[in-house]
Amino acid sequence: NVRGYQTQAHLPFHCDPSDVVGLFCVNKAKSGGLSSVVSGMTMYNEILREHPEYLDLLYRGFRYDRRGEEAEYQAPITDYVPVSSDSEGDLSIRYVRKSMETAQQKLGQPFTPEELEVLDYMEELSRRSDLVYEMMLEPGDMQFCNNYLVLHSRTDYEEPDPPTPKRHLLRLWIKAPGIRKLAAEFIELDAASGWSRREGI
Repeated sequence: NVRGYQTQAHLPFHCDPSDVVGLFCVNKAKSGGLSSVVSGMTMYNEILREHPEYLDLLYRGFRYDRRGEEAEYQAPITDYVPVSSDSEGDLSIRYVRKSMETAQQKLGQPFTPEELEVLDYMEELSRRSDLVYEMMLEPGDMQFCNNYLVLHSRTDYEEPDPPTPKRHLLRLWIKAPGIRKLAAEFIELDAASGWSRREGI
């Protein structure tokens, strides 16, 4: 149940469980910790162009592991949550492969070959240099991402030696009513996430 932000390891591209995620850099790492973003809409258009046969599975989606953060009325593992969802004309994305993987592990149900093929293709898209924008957040820099349109990532990093302060970024999960027309599965997935919570990452 360890969250990626609690480690110094590489964080693959994903969406956070909020409408908007904000980052504020207090201190950066000795090395690494590069922030990257990729447009979920561009990824969708690439899928449409290169592998339209994947869309049915992406609209069906995957089950998610709530990692112990479920509300009393929620199951530890979700029902299927779409990766791509078209709700009243608003196309949105929700993608956290690690939570999908641990859900299948806890259910004792490995991914099918087709599911793995689609997920691996999503990972390939998120690593294409012509689709990804990378930046180093310097102290004082802020970044805001719409979690229904953008996936974000972070490279692994090395902490500086004392007495230099450790890498420290503040994250803010923001609820923005009306930002997007959302599938019911998206709303249910995010319902117990504590959107106003701030954490060091």
